[in-house]
Amino acid sequence: MDAKKHVNVVVINKAGKVGKSTISKHLVAPMLGADWIQVETFNDSGQGAKAKIAGRKFDYVAEAVLDATRSLCIDIGNSNYQASLKEMRDIDGFADRIHCWIIPCKESAGVMNDSLTTVKDLIEKLNVDPNRIVILPNAIEDPEEGLDGFWKIANAAKAIKFHFCEVAIPQNPKFDVFNEDPRTVIEIATDSTDYDAMNATETDPEKRYANTQASLLRRRARTLAGRLHEVWTKSPLDSLDPT
Repeated sequence: MDAKKHVNVVVINKAGKVGKSTISKHLVAPMLGADWIQVETFNDSGQGAKAKIAGRKFDYVAEAVLDATRSLCIDIGNSNYQASLKEMRDIDGFADRIHCWIIPCKESAGVMNDSLTTVKDLIEKLNVDPNRIVILPNAIEDPEEGLDGFWKIANAAKAIKFHFCEVAIPQNPKFDVFNEDPRTVIEIATDSTDYDAMNATETDPEKRYANTQASLLRRRARTLAGRLHEVWTKSPLDSLDPT
């Protein structure tokens, strides 16, 4: 995957609830400085997307890709999976404008099977080069213990020549909180507000509580942001850096 000035990334999986929007918002978009576009009909999975459209209005995405002035992260919800595949197949050369296809995958037999079906669809229906496809383990309870449960994905990656990330995004219940915040985890982690100084002079209990919660959220974000940076830099995604 060669570095590009403007990088177009699609986050996709036939399976639902694998963290596509979470990965788009908190990893891909901030690391690339990309605009995040959600192709989603039913779910509102977070704040901060530049646009949210249904698959039948895919022309918006096509226009954004063809006239890109900055990197794009296109997050395709599973409710729009088939419709989006059809739209991408019907637009000659569209898939060639996508530099990377990220498939988030959880440690579940069903999800792994759907992830491999997604790989197959991209290759057979859109003629995507397997080298541009990355399966990214997500929501792993103990990533430090290894990814032995993904042996089927790892073996398929060797055979088909797509990428399998051997570092994983950890399971974190606070992602639900971060998804409701318009900021990304990385933005929250770099917040420079001195909450201790604010509480030193604040007498209102509710405001003190809010400051304490904001400080705690930032501390959680710093730990998680460190892991996200590690996933990016120790995986094939690092070669996408547009700088």
